[in-house]
Amino acid sequence: MAEINTENPINSPQTNESKKVSKEIKFKELTEKYGISQGSELSIKKIDIDQADNSDIKVGDSLSGVISQEIGLGEPLIFSNEGIFAGKTTGIVNIREKDGRLQFLTQTNSVYEVIPKKNEVEEEMEKYINKNFDKQPETTKDILTNHKELFVTSKEIDNKIWFFTKNYGNKVMALVNSDEEPDVFRPRFFRMSGSDHQFKAYPGYRSNMEALKGKEDEDNHHYVQSAKLDSRIILTLQELPKEKDYKKRQLISDYMPVMADLDKNIPGKNLEDFKFSEEQVKFKNEDWQRIQEYQKYFFKTYGYLNHRVGNKNAKNFYNGLASINKF
Repeated sequence: MAEINTENPINSPQTNESKKVSKEIKFKELTEKYGISQGSELSIKKIDIDQADNSDIKVGDSLSGVISQEIGLGEPLIFSNEGIFAGKTTGIVNIREKDGRLQFLTQTNSVYEVIPKKNEVEEEMEKYINKNFDKQPETTKDILTNHKELFVTSKEIDNKIWFFTKNYGNKVMALVNSDEEPDVFRPRFFRMSGSDHQFKAYPGYRSNMEALKGKEDEDNHHYVQSAKLDSRIILTLQELPKEKDYKKRQLISDYMPVMADLDKNIPGKNLEDFKFSEEQVKFKNEDWQRIQEYQKYFFKTYGYLNHRVGNKNAKNFYNGLASINKF
């Protein structure tokens, strides 16, 4: 029977055995979580090294292939490619998650980090965006460098490539190119309207941080038309997975353009990526154009009065003007 060290219980056989069991349980849980076992494909990169490690594998070097033997604490990770030995680590003594990545610690105090497998969206981003990374706007570069994992689906619509995030609290971010700049991807934003519960375009914020509803300084601007989306985009947005992560929702908001107000010394934000794609339709017929101008005047008057004197009085005035206009 093993003698118990009562003076230093931390190093007692029971305590050491408990630690060993705890490590084995953690090892099993994390390897199952990441789908790592004998026969599975894996890529790891050496990210740290102890001076005592005389291995030929240097920091930054990678090992990849199929794990050819059963894995466990004290055992090395042995790799093979098409049945041919492709390298191995020294024995694994611990396992941990750090900054969202799985890491193996070895007997020689080296650290290997699992290289995540690229999903379909990441492969598409590699194909269309990363190869032209230097051409991207600064906001796009920051999004791809720090939050690429937010994007979960890609679509091609009218020869434009779209990448969409999840629906975070009824707010979605996308990256899309254009016919004029096929290699440049700019962020675009969408929100679920609280009034009609439909997805709308969300170009950014006014300088006072209220929602910008299209090209508001355009004479023919109308919110319903400005925010209207192509039916294929609506369908894509409706099919996105939802997640109530309000930190990520706020993250999306932080990337949105904010309009400048030079009179109030508000410089604006993320404006290099800001561009309206809507085109205002004007009548070619002069009579129809004149009628449109009248109606815009009445509608703006109604909007002003609605804000100043209330909805009921504004409607009465607007209806009166409209009846006069018939003559």
